[in-house]
Amino acid sequence: MQPTLLITKSPEETKTLAFEIARVLHAGDCLALYGDLGSGKTVFASGLKEALGAEGEMQSPTFTLLRSYDKNGGTYGFYHFDAYRLGGADEWFDLGFDDLVEGDHVSLIEWADIVEDALPERTIRVKIERSIESDDDNVRSIELLFPKGDPRADLEF
Repeated sequence: MQPTLLITKSPEETKTLAFEIARVLHAGDCLALYGDLGSGKTVFASGLKEALGAEGEMQSPTFTLLRSYDKNGGTYGFYHFDAYRLGGADEWFDLGFDDLVEGDHVSLIEWADIVEDALPERTIRVKIERSIESDDDNVRSIELLFPKGDPRADLEF
């Protein structure tokens, strides 16, 4: 299955794209987020959390590994993982994060490449990169890949 390639030209557009993607998410969905430092991962995560109506101020989970946001009237609760400080899939499993990802929240994992072997089969992959084809530092190239057989793969964003 081919990824959908999207271009955003500002942090606001990246956040708006997250809103559009949030409209098609379901409880138990897991999004794996890939990208270098400063690529816009946290901007995307913030937009997703806001779109889901999850309560609480968005904070990077880098030092805590996980931030949990209750739905409190929103669509779904939101788990925001940051795997940057993990040593790999074994540590992910040791911490019991695999049990949380399969719960009733929407989960997003930044630095997902570190725990790639632990990701659920139905994971939605989102790769964010600074566009090398633009001099504008705000332009992002975003690849969106739904799992094989997922009908949402045919949607346009």
